[in-house]
Amino acid sequence: MNRVLPVLLLLALAAALPAQSGPQKEVRAGDRLTWLAAWSLREAGAGEEAEPIRFARFLDPPLASVEAPNETAAESAERPAPKGPRFLLLCFWSPSCPWQNAWDPELDAIAREYRPLGVATLAIASNAEDNADPKRILERKQKAGLGFPILLDPHNELADRFGARTTPHIFLLDRSGRVLYTGAIDDDAHRKKPVEKRRTWLRDALAAAIAGRPIPVTSSPPQGCGIHREKKKPADRPLRR
Repeated sequence: MNRVLPVLLLLALAAALPAQSGPQKEVRAGDRLTWLAAWSLREAGAGEEAEPIRFARFLDPPLASVEAPNETAAESAERPAPKGPRFLLLCFWSPSCPWQNAWDPELDAIAREYRPLGVATLAIASNAEDNADPKRILERKQKAGLGFPILLDPHNELADRFGARTTPHIFLLDRSGRVLYTGAIDDDAHRKKPVEKRRTWLRDALAAAIAGRPIPVTSSPPQGCGIHREKKKPADRPLRR
């Protein structure tokens, strides 16, 4: 009995400690992110009166799994085709990371090239210092001539939900919210390889997805700078109930 009491005391103290915040398990290819449709983030540089960008614009979670569990294949085929882009390309992004800066021209080229083919590209700025001073983002966007929206991720909440680790860290989704590819843009972070010798994972995934073919490589190790997450004080963390 005397040995049990110290163990029970330790368990009680552990339960009273604040819950730790931080990145969750990394989203992987094959996961279906139906929760993402409920999210919205404000674009960097947009005024307070501007509406945030809602991810529901790009996602249509499947009705068969939520509202119509008994829907047949024929009934599903008769439903109107979803409007808007067919795919959503997310890049956790930084204005100051040398890796990201080196990849920016290729990411911008991909965004512009695949936009007419039904791919929407969004960059997510999750670094604490970038959310504190969005001017850094706007200066980089203008200098690099980037044509895709860059969204603010206060308190790195979306980065934590995705388990994003680096800038860049790529996630390609279809309209149902299913993750098709995660990882790096290609295998030439320092832009030293001839184009024909690069392993163009993201471009290959996009080409296959658009053509309706199996994606040859669904994941690769993300490469880049670590995301500078906000340091939360104990008072900011919710207590366990």
